[in-house]
Amino acid sequence: MTVNLTKGKHMSCGCKRSEAISAHYPGDTKKPEYRVYRQMLDRCYLETAPNYAWYGGKGVAVCDRWRRGTNEQTGFQCFMADMGERPAGLTLERNDPRLPYDPGNCRWATWAEQAVNRREHHLSVFERDALRRRRSEARQGEKAPRAKLTDQQVTIIKRRLAEGARTSVLAAQFGISPQTISGIKAGRKWTHIVSSPRGF
Repeated sequence: MTVNLTKGKHMSCGCKRSEAISAHYPGDTKKPEYRVYRQMLDRCYLETAPNYAWYGGKGVAVCDRWRRGTNEQTGFQCFMADMGERPAGLTLERNDPRLPYDPGNCRWATWAEQAVNRREHHLSVFERDALRRRRSEARQGEKAPRAKLTDQQVTIIKRRLAEGARTSVLAAQFGISPQTISGIKAGRKWTHIVSSPRGF
């Protein structure tokens, strides 16, 4: 916290940031995911956080998109657009503990899955990478337990996006959120489908 002696006002960067988010996006800070988001930032950047030594103290960071946001969205809104709502009973987990918190390295996972991830940390780099590659392939796309789209539907969506279809129209047509369509469009979701074959 800093003190402005000229004006006699106290300013705290963290508090001002939270107040700004609350003022412009009053519903965001009340969402259950916001607590997860704040805890992620605290353990990476707040030296007084209980588990800072295991995260920020070891160089674990949060991607700029989630930490600072964009011109149109706050960091939390970017986080929500990439991760979606947290399913009941799940927690935020990094696929690879060696990498930062970012859309390509995070998922909602059970505590059991998180424990397995920690045990894998003791494997050799080769063993760990091979195991995660097999696991990633097993839950990719329509094989994912909570997948709301098939690979064929995503292929159609990608083709329609390339033709200029609106995000809101596609979201309504396929019964998913506009954020999911935006994630597909930006290449953050369903990344294993790289092209849109003709004929659909």
